[in-house]
Amino acid sequence: MKRLIFSLVFLALAFPAHAEDITATVIAVRDGDTISVRLDGECLPKIFRIHGVRFYGCDTPEKGDKRPEIAALAREAKAFTEARLKPGQKVLLRDVRRDKYGGRLVADVDGLCGELIDAGLARPYTGKGKKPW
Repeated sequence: MKRLIFSLVFLALAFPAHAEDITATVIAVRDGDTISVRLDGECLPKIFRIHGVRFYGCDTPEKGDKRPEIAALAREAKAFTEARLKPGQKVLLRDVRRDKYGGRLVADVDGLCGELIDAGLARPYTGKGKKPW
């Protein structure tokens, strides 16, 4: 519990509500609109360099959706993102902020939201109420 509290306090201090651009290395694609990255640079202790990053500006369907057509769309969105972001690839996280829960980072990642929306695999999302798929 103490480690969790320390981590959240550290994240709050390390990432202000609105930060500069950050260079990161892709570790994995979690789903269509979320990736895991290792932040570049030596200013952070190693334990704090790995983060989930949600794409700012779009929402893709959830892979655990019980409706087969929505789950299939979620898999397609993930495959789309995996085709563009490979493990080990460097990306620029622009307009970085924390999500409302203080855990994940939210950022523009190489303009992928626009591509996902144009492909019909995501909807625009501003953080204020999601439309159901």
